[in-house]
Amino acid sequence: MMDRNTGNLTRENPENYNFDPRILDVHAWAYGVLSPVIISVGVVGNLLTILILMNPKFKGVTYKYFLILAASDLVALLFSVSVFVHIIHEATLVYATAVWYSYLEDFLANVPLSTSVFTVICITIDRFYSICRPTKFSTIHNEKFARKALLGSLILSVIVWLPVCFLKTPVEVDDCESSYFVPPDNRTWWVACMVHDTLTEPLYLVYSWGRQTIVTFIPLALMIVLNIMTIKGFIRVSKKRKEMKNNSVLSSAAPTLSSATEVTHSHDRNLIRLLFAVVVTFFITMVPAGVFNAMYSEYLTSDFEYEVFRALANDLEILNHALNFYMYILCSSQIRLTCRALIRRCFSCSSSVSAFACMQHPE
Repeated sequence: MMDRNTGNLTRENPENYNFDPRILDVHAWAYGVLSPVIISVGVVGNLLTILILMNPKFKGVTYKYFLILAASDLVALLFSVSVFVHIIHEATLVYATAVWYSYLEDFLANVPLSTSVFTVICITIDRFYSICRPTKFSTIHNEKFARKALLGSLILSVIVWLPVCFLKTPVEVDDCESSYFVPPDNRTWWVACMVHDTLTEPLYLVYSWGRQTIVTFIPLALMIVLNIMTIKGFIRVSKKRKEMKNNSVLSSAAPTLSSATEVTHSHDRNLIRLLFAVVVTFFITMVPAGVFNAMYSEYLTSDFEYEVFRALANDLEILNHALNFYMYILCSSQIRLTCRALIRRCFSCSSSVSAFACMQHPE
């Protein structure tokens, strides 16, 4: 979850506001330096992924899942810009901006993040059926099922995150007890203020841990279990193929594996590598964010250790959504070749041809 969590601090009279001035440095480095780099790299990568996967050679349900994954990650990264700007600059002179911060920012930043996570689950289930349940694979590996799964992912994300639209309200900074912002002048400054202290609200705690269980912990458990089973199934199938190939050498009457079968096997091997990389990356980058967001409270923003952990969790979370393209490059030779062709084509295009047209026809 991308969490804004009020906490823009000022060096004026810090003793009156009970905060550690080092938090300012944490915000500056985490959200003013590191986050923009991660977001920029991620935006470029996801745009390239979308352009590559729109190429006619990448047809099929699996690549459609990856296309939606890249689109979700791209939208999430763009909305995260607002989140990080808000962390650094808590208060605003514009009431409409405070309304955005209060009612829409957390919701619109987190829905695409969770949609991305659920899309990865769809891909994992698709690969599991491909390897471990081949007789039933056709029942889920089709356009109709994919559309329902992706729509369901979006709807579930909206439902899970809708309550955050009602946790804050725009108020003047002097009326918000959880704000540590000191107005630099006599103008009216607005902040997005928590309606209640979330740490003392049992209902919120139930919602918070339930939400993170749905969007982080259950997906992680599913990915680990299903991918372990998928990898085991792939190893078993690989051994069987190897035995068949060896038998074909010993007996000319034995059936040999077709070139199409070998291509499919190679394709599955690339996807298995990619899924393994996705699972490892998801575990490293999303678990800290899941734990942090379950214990979310505005009233801990003056604690230095809490702010360090929050900054780490938030940056790791956006890193997860920025890395997919680069994992594609590492794990898929077909995508690497298409990417090289796309870049060569763009450099060789005449000025009269649009870059988008070049990217759509890299070969």
